[in-house]
Amino acid sequence: MKQRSRNYLFIIFAMCLAVLSINANARHSHESRSVTQTKAHDEIVNLVNHFLNNVDSKDTHEQFWAEDLVYTSSNGERFGKGHIMSGFNASSQQESEATVAYSSEALEVRVFDKMALLTFTLVANSNDEITRYLNSGALAYRDGEWKVIQWQATRTASD
Repeated sequence: MKQRSRNYLFIIFAMCLAVLSINANARHSHESRSVTQTKAHDEIVNLVNHFLNNVDSKDTHEQFWAEDLVYTSSNGERFGKGHIMSGFNASSQQESEATVAYSSEALEVRVFDKMALLTFTLVANSNDEITRYLNSGALAYRDGEWKVIQWQATRTASD
């Protein structure tokens, strides 16, 4: 009888240790996920800000857009990265006098493992004329980099 009681106590003790171990691992996993999500969030915010500050750079576009990008413009056209990149070849022959500065308002990023969604208001300032666009995008984490795979730009109703 005493042996049976000891066996039950040992089993209960082992189960308690197992539960505590699982709980500690789950907490550690959640903390690691939070750190990873925070890091991903910061990387994407930096990527968007770098893009907006260097929008005239072909290299910036090359880095920002994924090869399989689907872009829906504010005027209802749908195209891919090739179309965007071809604009650099054409514009290198003709210089534009208009200078446009871009910034973002209300930038939100939601990270889901190796995918992320972002929304923000794009502010385009061209010779003191301001135009706003509601932008949303989906990014995929591939080969150690975040790349935009889908983009939607909509001119705001007030513009």
